[in-house]
Amino acid sequence: GKLAGFMADEAGSVSYEGGSGSKPYTNSRPSYGKNQVNEVWENAKDPITGKVYDPSGVEITWDKTKPRNGQWDMGHIPGEKYSEMHQLYMDDVISKDEFLEWYRNPKNYRPELPSTNRSHKYE
Repeated sequence: GKLAGFMADEAGSVSYEGGSGSKPYTNSRPSYGKNQVNEVWENAKDPITGKVYDPSGVEITWDKTKPRNGQWDMGHIPGEKYSEMHQLYMDDVISKDEFLEWYRNPKNYRPELPSTNRSHKYE
């Protein structure tokens, strides 16, 4: 990331402690926007078949009667890494509002199979 070198020598001494001074989302991710998940799914549909594919080429199916967890993940598109944006926010390079705007923008996501997303293979 952009700040990797900048933070390297201080990384050991920086600690974010809990309590009233800690920032929102220090240890947990924000919630998605109201229609964000549906938008990501709809945007990913193949214009001809209407199907959604994982970056590996495998079709993803979504049974909406069941929880999405385990069926598909909200994967970030290449170049949009949560860990990097979160660090910018924690370092006050971007504001909370900017962080949330990025986090809730459906254009930064694509559906991925849990196995693909968690392997970070296609980032």
